[in-house]
Amino acid sequence: ESDMEKVRRFCQEIHALRQKSGIKVRQPLMSATITQKLDDDLLLIILDETNIKNLSVGKEFFLNTTLNPKLIAEGQYRDLVREIQVLRKNSGLQISDQNSIVAPIWPVSFEKEILSKTLAVSIIKGDTLTIKKIDVS
Repeated sequence: ESDMEKVRRFCQEIHALRQKSGIKVRQPLMSATITQKLDDDLLLIILDETNIKNLSVGKEFFLNTTLNPKLIAEGQYRDLVREIQVLRKNSGLQISDQNSIVAPIWPVSFEKEILSKTLAVSIIKGDTLTIKKIDVS
């Protein structure tokens, strides 16, 4: 219980630093430093909960908010998938319904993941983000 309390505290601190920096949780960050050594299982919980790639242990708590192009693309991918899932829900699509996506921009390096996560068969360039159900009958 004591270790899980530490995990919660570190997650809260990371979330507070993200909020202070104006960085959403969907935007992955490269690293953070925590002030206590924890078991690997607990570190994995923190990494997953806070969307951080690497954790280290140091004397001071630190969150690296520097974004490189790969991290920015991954954040755009996560935002786009979320927007598409909302569109799917609002359009009444079922989980099994395939669709095609029209989007003004998307991170091409994550195109395969976008298609997989949204059950889309294609993504093409267009003025606004829309989805169209594909009739497979």
